[in-house]
Amino acid sequence: MTAKGLGPSPVFSERLDQLAAEGNLSPDVIEVIRAQHEDRLKHIGDRNTGTSGKHGELHDEIERLLIAAERKRINDHLSER
Repeated sequence: MTAKGLGPSPVFSERLDQLAAEGNLSPDVIEVIRAQHEDRLKHIGDRNTGTSGKHGELHDEIERLLIAAERKRINDHLSER
């Protein structure tokens, strides 16, 4: 369970458990995926309660800038070919 009472959806948990049981993902990878998912849910919970304020907006802006920089680097690399 994460902050604000949000937890992974049953579908997410079931699918991740299924992948783990099938041996497609190592336990370390499963734990990283769970942690990332719970972190995302925490940010959603913060936004829904209005406690994140400018923090959430800043996080989104930084993420958009990183994605734009990654996209530019990929496009530059592909245009060099």
